[in-house]
Amino acid sequence: RYRILAENSADLVSRRSVDHRFEYASPSHEDVLGYTPEELHGRSALEFIHPDDRARVIAVRKAQVQSDEVITLTTRMQHRDGHYIWFEIAAAAIRSPAGVHEGYTVSARGVTARLALEEELRQSQKMEVLGRMASGVAHDFNNLLTIVRSSVELLRLERPGPRGAADSLTDIELATDRATALTSHLLTFSRRLHHVSAPLRPALVVSNVTPILRRLAGDAVDLEVHVATGLDAEWIRADAVRFEQVLSNLVGNAKDAMPDGGRISMHCDTITVREHLTHRFGEVIPGRYLRVAVSDSGIGMSDDVLARLFDPFYTTKPQGRGTGLGLSIVHGVVHEALGSIMVSSAPGSGATFTVYWPLVDAPSPDARVAEPAAPPPRRLTPITLAAVVSRVPQPVVAGDGRLILLVDDDASVRRVVARQLAAAGFSVVEADSGTGALERLRMPSAPVHALVTDVRMPGMSGVELVQQMLREGIACPALIVSGQMDAPSLPVWPDGARVSFLPKPISGVALRRALEELMREPAAQIR
Repeated sequence: RYRILAENSADLVSRRSVDHRFEYASPSHEDVLGYTPEELHGRSALEFIHPDDRARVIAVRKAQVQSDEVITLTTRMQHRDGHYIWFEIAAAAIRSPAGVHEGYTVSARGVTARLALEEELRQSQKMEVLGRMASGVAHDFNNLLTIVRSSVELLRLERPGPRGAADSLTDIELATDRATALTSHLLTFSRRLHHVSAPLRPALVVSNVTPILRRLAGDAVDLEVHVATGLDAEWIRADAVRFEQVLSNLVGNAKDAMPDGGRISMHCDTITVREHLTHRFGEVIPGRYLRVAVSDSGIGMSDDVLARLFDPFYTTKPQGRGTGLGLSIVHGVVHEALGSIMVSSAPGSGATFTVYWPLVDAPSPDARVAEPAAPPPRRLTPITLAAVVSRVPQPVVAGDGRLILLVDDDASVRRVVARQLAAAGFSVVEADSGTGALERLRMPSAPVHALVTDVRMPGMSGVELVQQMLREGIACPALIVSGQMDAPSLPVWPDGARVSFLPKPISGVALRRALEELMREPAAQIR
């Protein structure tokens, strides 16, 4: 009866001698490790243990001799083909009637898939915490960028200086633009930006983005793009912009791995996964997938680098060359789509990133699809510093004294935006909260021509302020500004409401144009 139990168990059941040699091995050893019980008989179990784990296993076994308790440990054992499998092992000492130690009974269960899922959960929790942190940082950072950008514009308008000063202001503006792009990456990483997924033909996206990828790769890198025949008939569910971001980040990462140039190949095809696959970065469940493999001939990665590859803000690039967010964003976007990403690399042997993105059925004829428009042809011309300076906005008085209610809990932001509005010819009254803004809007003696409000404020948010204003029938155009969300994230406003959105950091030109557009027609009465 006991032999039937052992020989029909999926776990590895064995009896081992005092010096760890197999005296009995269940048939499951052949299925799991690739060795028959006859091949294992007489061989030391220690030769199958990972070299880094042997000392620990021997120490546990020595301690076990002094105890009659079952001892458990987790270790790696080598398969016949050379790869290692994680096992959770339960072992007990065997003693004769006289109490003499005669060997061990061992039961081992494969836990590689479970450990991978646990690591995936830890990674997910870490990404969620960092995402919340990044969202808060992005909000405060965008406020600071608003102050910097607006102050530069005001300096240009108020104090025209020598050419050297103008050049310095231009450098500040360019740095602000780069910081704005970084903030956008932070918000994408934290998933605080709104993205609408819809059926999408990946072949069309790859075709449209290939010219951009070639420019990204540069002249020193040979980029080859291979799209399998028939891929144009396949569909995935995705946001077109985020899918393009995955491709561009993978190509950009490959380029950075080849500082002296080289070759990048991108292969796009479909694959049917019939068995559950587990890898160090996650798993691939059975199903049909779009497979995108990006390979490079670069410097490759060590195992230590691979272990932290998708950690946010981790980078091996020199300071100033990377933020450590590119691959984190790729990982987040792919997993949000219920896909998976595998990586294979070794020092000096380049790297291959393979994305598995689930395929979906073709949409019905009346369904909304995310068909990206073909990019218009662009002529690339050098941009000189003089050309940038020549595009600096000149003073324009467009406000005609109309009254703007500016709402923001950050006094520094209010101060600099109020100066921008005043420079554009508007009159400005300020409020530091949604409640204070409502009190001002309810005053009939001095009607407000437009409301400019931040979203994130203590107590009543900017969105709640506008909603309450509309409920009370206050017919005031509203401009919502935020560095933490985008227009599609806002609620659907009732017919007749004049509500617009402007992302932070705010420039004076963008603010003036948004208000001019918002107040071009008289506001409708809201009932």
